[in-house]
Amino acid sequence: MCLDVLIPAFDVVENEWRAIWRAAKPDKMGVKQGAEGGFVITGTGDKFFSNGLDYQSVISQPGFMTGILNPVISRLLAFPIPTVAALNGHTFAGGYLLALACDYRVMTAGKAWACFNEIHFGAPLPPAFAALIRVKLGHASPALMRKTVLEGHRFTPKELLEAGVVDSVVDGGNEKVLEGAVAIATAMSGNARGGAWGLIKKEIYREALHMCADNTRQIMPDEDHGFTKAHLARL
Repeated sequence: MCLDVLIPAFDVVENEWRAIWRAAKPDKMGVKQGAEGGFVITGTGDKFFSNGLDYQSVISQPGFMTGILNPVISRLLAFPIPTVAALNGHTFAGGYLLALACDYRVMTAGKAWACFNEIHFGAPLPPAFAALIRVKLGHASPALMRKTVLEGHRFTPKELLEAGVVDSVVDGGNEKVLEGAVAIATAMSGNARGGAWGLIKKEIYREALHMCADNTRQIMPDEDHGFTKAHLARL
């Protein structure tokens, strides 16, 4: 999961879009109509969009979630132009989170799964993970959220399309998936012209953005066991 390339890419695209918007003249209604725009992310291989984070590496870096991953998720959630994830293969854990942070998702119709598999290797969900899953999945369907995070279900492209998690499923290889994502980004790009796209997202995703900015860390299973053992011993 190459987070280090995303922030510079965000900066280049947003700076260009904002420069055009600032230079735009208000229309007869006094509303600025700046640049259209869209932002597409995809994987580089043939089988994976993203296999997620290296869990052992992450837990060995106490500030990774709050200092590295959360800012990336926040940036995507509030990005001022439409964002689309081109899911060209398997999409797991942190990679799935990245996809959910985008506004739209296009997935290959081939052999690919999307899954939050933390339950299967004893990893609790970080607070920002859980908040994003709630606003993107749980509020619309608590049953879908349960199946996603408590059961760690591996969703097929067909299942994701039926659940409304992905917006399109595309036959063909990486190029076709990317073309599908670009088509959605292009179709939605005009909605960025007025400058309100990112501001509206900040309101509807306020809960998740708040948790991304919070420094609360997840409690690990060993800690939870220790707390509970001490509590039960007093009963």
